[in-house]
Amino acid sequence: MESINGATKKLHVEKTEVCSACKGSRCRTGTGPTQCSSCKGQGYTLIRRGIIAMQTTCGNCGGAGRVIQNPCMNCNGNGVQTRNIYETIDIPAGVDNGSTLRLPKKGNSTPNGAPGDLVVRVRVTPHQYFKREGTEIHCDKEISFTQVWS
Repeated sequence: MESINGATKKLHVEKTEVCSACKGSRCRTGTGPTQCSSCKGQGYTLIRRGIIAMQTTCGNCGGAGRVIQNPCMNCNGNGVQTRNIYETIDIPAGVDNGSTLRLPKKGNSTPNGAPGDLVVRVRVTPHQYFKREGTEIHCDKEISFTQVWS
């Protein structure tokens, strides 16, 4: 009946949030990233083969131009940490099995950006008496002839 009337549900969600210790910088408190010695902070290196030169992403820093010498101990230098939280969501009236709900800014976070969207797929358990057929609700019940006219 909750799928017909709507409901408020509490969901257990495991999601990533910006690290509370380093605030997403990925560095230990009091330290910062250093310039990459391989690419001199450019994020790419040049490979020369005779007269041909190719530009490629720096293998040392992954194109960031910076290297973290002292990673944050709380998040292991990732800038984010996984947390188990509970989100309260409102299920709208008339929701059907397999429907998806998008909850803006309730998803995973990255060190450099805002949290994404949390996408929830709704599973409606079948009711004991009522059956849903499209937008209609049906109930099969045997009644006597006299009950029809009363």
